[in-house]
Amino acid sequence: PAEAADGAETGLAGAAENVAAVASTAADNAVANGIIQAGEQAGAEGVVNAAPLAVAAWESEGGALIAESETASYENLVQQAQESYPNKIGTEFHHITPRYLNGAANGPTVEIPSAYHQQITNAFRREWPYGTGRMPSPEELQTIMTKVYSQYPLPPWTKY
Repeated sequence: PAEAADGAETGLAGAAENVAAVASTAADNAVANGIIQAGEQAGAEGVVNAAPLAVAAWESEGGALIAESETASYENLVQQAQESYPNKIGTEFHHITPRYLNGAANGPTVEIPSAYHQQITNAFRREWPYGTGRMPSPEELQTIMTKVYSQYPLPPWTKY
């Protein structure tokens, strides 16, 4: 029985590690780490029980693993942006945490098409307009960023 339990834990830990290996964003990694931590805290059965719940919660919040469909979705959104803003050509560097929302000037950036950058900027402005007189709380900022990036995800290969 002990050997069987060790084998089950090893197999489930391997499955959890595979989930972590294909995770593409910080949210993906957080879910994978949560599954692994559940296994460490509750044993093999904890991984089996926690994994579907964590993945379901993660998917409902807009998380996704890198897949052809995710890349295609990003490319479709970029194409739509280019149709909406045909005069915005080239690329621009987007601050992952926008500077006007207290993001650091030297904070992480990602190079994205200019038209798509405009759509992301507009989405942030809808969620937190310029000139509100205050900065969002950390909780408000996280909510804003989650909402915007679930509508307009950064490139699937982006790590932040």
